[in-house]
Amino acid sequence: MEINPVDGKTPAFEIKKGSQPDKSFKEIFKPIIDDVSKLQESSDKVYLEYLKGNASVDDVVISFKKAQISFELMMQVRNRLVDTFEELMRMRI
Repeated sequence: MEINPVDGKTPAFEIKKGSQPDKSFKEIFKPIIDDVSKLQESSDKVYLEYLKGNASVDDVVISFKKAQISFELMMQVRNRLVDTFEELMRMRI
């Protein structure tokens, strides 16, 4: 995709016919979802270690907060993408 300066005469961007995106939506977001899942699994493991007496309360709280914040961020990105998609679907061509 080529971006042109805005001068009122030319379109802001141009998509060439037959061009394909470098990565699919799934290829972009799968690693992000996997990372969030790993943080949640790590949080569970730290909690189990705490129950065994091998981890402190601080370790549990920190790992839980990391997992929580990453999940909330992922959900906010998802919500923004869904909102954008819905807005595009409402546009008239």
